[in-house]
Amino acid sequence: DKITKLNNGINVKGINNCLVKISHCCNPVPGDDIVGYITKGRGVSVHRADCINITNLSDVDSQRFIEVWWSNNQNSDYTSDLQIIANDRNGLMVDVMNVVSAAKSAIRAVNSRVTKDNLAIINITAVVSSQEQIQKLMKLLRGIESVTSVSRLKH
Repeated sequence: DKITKLNNGINVKGINNCLVKISHCCNPVPGDDIVGYITKGRGVSVHRADCINITNLSDVDSQRFIEVWWSNNQNSDYTSDLQIIANDRNGLMVDVMNVVSAAKSAIRAVNSRVTKDNLAIINITAVVSSQEQIQKLMKLLRGIESVTSVSRLKH
């Protein structure tokens, strides 16, 4: 199904066959409210409706927005950036990795640091198939001992 691959599982109003790019600034996944933005020479970029980059553009280039929606036949993987905040302890990172694996997800990137107040801030880029899978993963991560919050990042 070449059109689905080309369109990343997204339909564009009035256009059947154009390049559609998932924007890395907000990493939308199926289930998110999305908007399309017609780029100069690079097709349509798709953002989450609450993406800061889109809200900044809406006043300037409103005529370049186009209606987009998720197609029903997605079998694609998407990435989502999550931030985990926890009281640091031995084995915390192992527990995070085990939960992600148990949720049938994979990690593409990890960035972790500990503040002087012993707070662990872990940013992960997880591979997911839908918003539902992100919500499940976030719920499981919140269940880890010493985790105080889990949220989706907006860049």
